[in-house]
Amino acid sequence: MAGRWIELATLLLQLPRIHARFLAGGYSFHRASTIAHALTVLPAGPDRDRAQSIAIDLAARRVTDPALRDQLDALVIDLDPDLAEQVRAEFADHNQNLTITADAHGHATIDACVPADHAAHLRHQITTLLATRICRSDPRTTGQQRVAALAELLGTPGAHLHCTCTDLTCTRRSAPDTHAPDKATAPTPPELTPPAPQVVVLPTSTPDIETPAVVTAHARLRGHGSITPAHAAHLLTHPGFIAVHTPLHIPATTDSPPIDPIGHGGHAHPPPGALTYAPTAGPARTHPRHRPPTTDADTRSATHPPTSANSTTSCPSTTPARSQAAGPCPKTSHPCAHPTTTANTSATGHPP
Repeated sequence: MAGRWIELATLLLQLPRIHARFLAGGYSFHRASTIAHALTVLPAGPDRDRAQSIAIDLAARRVTDPALRDQLDALVIDLDPDLAEQVRAEFADHNQNLTITADAHGHATIDACVPADHAAHLRHQITTLLATRICRSDPRTTGQQRVAALAELLGTPGAHLHCTCTDLTCTRRSAPDTHAPDKATAPTPPELTPPAPQVVVLPTSTPDIETPAVVTAHARLRGHGSITPAHAAHLLTHPGFIAVHTPLHIPATTDSPPIDPIGHGGHAHPPPGALTYAPTAGPARTHPRHRPPTTDADTRSATHPPTSANSTTSCPSTTPARSQAAGPCPKTSHPCAHPTTTANTSATGHPP
């Protein structure tokens, strides 16, 4: 974690306006890191200064950090598409990889950094296979279902995705193929027809770069987010990708509520009812701590002390004295008639 703080501090030195807002408490660590990593790919100069102004406006909106990251990627693409394409190529050279490492209890971990179109295709294949083979009553977790679907897509010997629910009327329950696979033939992945094409959304117009709505004037890959124009043109040369032109939508600016300094949810004045609310009193309060006492230790008080520290019974003070030959007091409905142990009394005979 210390290394991440050092990295963020180094990046924020190149973004003085973002740096100042971060030190003032305007951004969380994760949000400041998201902004810094997105904007520092731009060279120092007018573009970076302009990007800081737009990023401040975007970060003030009600958006999550992943949505903000996508908007900032689109901002960089629109400011300098050639630079964004160069950064994408350099990122591929340094980060594209697939590792398979042994995990615990007979499992392994697969970690991969792949192009966005590859991931979108794999996501579509797994989603389609699960929708075709699995019903909602399947007892497995979503993660287990995805692992089983990936195994069949990879052609793993003996891997067959089928529903494991106990509903006898389920049409997707089918026993897996238990026959040993032919060693001479490699397993083939299931055919998913018809394969839905991946969509590249292209805007029909480009707004002025000065407007914060610039984040919508770029190509997008459905299921991923913003991509460079060169990347979109490359994808459209392959079968399975189609271009969809949509009118440019400019979202309205909506300011987020300020940080709450006075305890009213960010409002300058308390909302209606905030200062007049009171908990319900009386029998309606059924929380256990508000119920009548039901144990002997709870009912004892100074008005009903036990007769001695070692006594096993406690009678009301109005009860006539009884001789030892008469035995203990009879059972009554009075709360003081319950037996008392020495654990419930102090050395003085009174409850603690």
